[in-house]
Amino acid sequence: TLSGLEYEAESEFKIMLEARDQANNLRTHEVAYTIQKNEEDMLSHFINYPNPFSPFTNEQTYFRYSIVKQNTKGNLVVYDLSGNLIYLRELDSNELTLGTHEIAWDGRTNAGLILADGVYFALIDFDGNRTRVHKVAVINEK
Repeated sequence: TLSGLEYEAESEFKIMLEARDQANNLRTHEVAYTIQKNEEDMLSHFINYPNPFSPFTNEQTYFRYSIVKQNTKGNLVVYDLSGNLIYLRELDSNELTLGTHEIAWDGRTNAGLILADGVYFALIDFDGNRTRVHKVAVINEK
């Protein structure tokens, strides 16, 4: 259900937007979108906040995700623009249960180095089944 509405997987919805200016001119615009449901997805709503963040000032970012299919093994991984693995954290059993979870990260590599300014890519790997890749921006305020 979506806000109390029943819908089929891959249903199309339309929203009509109307705007009126000070001269009472009316403009309308239609926005169409499709809800896609994939029963094979293990994870939904994978985001991080704040984004961007500054590890140089000891700021952390928080990865929030919702598990919709039970898992036994998973890792949070972060790559740089060149595809180099810079951070890997094995999820513990309570972070693999159904529901919403949050992981704090201080923006340091596994070697303890503070990340340089730039864009990085994060995902969660569930025993070889990877989630959608999420961009993480680092802007170190000095």
